[in-house]
Amino acid sequence: MRQIRIVLLLALAFVLAACGGGSTTTPPSQTSKPTLSAVSPDPVLRGNALSITGTHFGATRGSSVVKVGGVEVSQYVSWSDTQLQVITSPMTPLNSAPVIVTVGSQQSAPAALKVVTPAVRPIVAGEFHNLAVRINGTVVAWGQNDSGQRIVPMGLSNVVAVAAGFNHSLALKSDGTVVAWGDNTYGQTNMPAGLSNVVAVDASFRHSLAAKGDGTVVAWGDNSLGQTTVPAGLSNVVAVAAGSGHSLALKSDGTVVAWGSNADLQTNVPAGLSNVVAVAAGVLHNLAVKGDGTVVAWGDNTYGQTNVPAGLSNVVGVAAGARHNLALKGDGTVVAWGQNDIGQATVPAGLSSVVAISAGFLHSLALKSDGTVVAWGSNNIGQATVPADLVALLP
Repeated sequence: MRQIRIVLLLALAFVLAACGGGSTTTPPSQTSKPTLSAVSPDPVLRGNALSITGTHFGATRGSSVVKVGGVEVSQYVSWSDTQLQVITSPMTPLNSAPVIVTVGSQQSAPAALKVVTPAVRPIVAGEFHNLAVRINGTVVAWGQNDSGQRIVPMGLSNVVAVAAGFNHSLALKSDGTVVAWGDNTYGQTNMPAGLSNVVAVDASFRHSLAAKGDGTVVAWGDNSLGQTTVPAGLSNVVAVAAGSGHSLALKSDGTVVAWGSNADLQTNVPAGLSNVVAVAAGVLHNLAVKGDGTVVAWGDNTYGQTNVPAGLSNVVGVAAGARHNLALKGDGTVVAWGQNDIGQATVPAGLSSVVAISAGFLHSLALKSDGTVVAWGSNNIGQATVPADLVALLP
């Protein structure tokens, strides 16, 4: 009899809830259609961080799905009822790619978004020279050319990413191979035999790094400080960053591995650092962007380069120069800090709609959503003089 009474009470409670009695706090995923009020940045670089604001996403993700251009995002960084942080898939289609959030059986109306270029940097700043990738896969270079770092190899095409070191340059092609040119004093442009299936590259003073599609890392060039001695067993790497005498690897689990010189504690990764979605390396310091849009910095702080500005948030990308930094926010604005003796950390007034950034030795670059490039800081060798015909960097 006691069991029958309990069953009847439970049944009565279910009926009351169905009729509106009792608690009315049903999870949004069951009753409310998700709505999207903003997605940023727009355009977004394919494979990069995307922030989605709206309502009725639910307190936790559960089985909810976010798709961009019909392709599910590659990583769910953070989830709340009104704010999502995700990483778009490297397979996201370019150009128009609407965002749709599905919570339970409810699907949001699509939010318009433009996706541009692969998950790689379309502009980069070296010591005193710069590289940019046009949408036709060719490379444009300007600035210093004392070691041939600005002489793009004839016929170079199908390029999807570039990296600029002290006096050398790298180009990643769509077939996963890498082309290098410029100074080769330390073997930094001697491509390792058979290097293929590369998905990301970076270059620094005298060494180069490549992350492969299988999650491993290949390094070459100067190794006087152990910067090209990749830690044994390093795997699941999705991005790399090269400092003057040290190297960083970002793993798919959001952790960071560092090796090479540690004279300024630049390879002492902060204890507990996790949920990282992007990294950058300066001469003697490093930056990491976390999934919540905050920035962590460590290493040399002589010029305040590891003093992250108070309240800095909603960051989707960072760039580290010699001793100054840039942070790209989800709203397309840029924040800079650190050494500023030549204006390299003085962001031009009104700069907005930025989709990519890069920091050189004493200068800075920003790519806007209209495909134009803005440069500031040192211009002693023309590194901040953007070529007048530099166009067609974005679809």
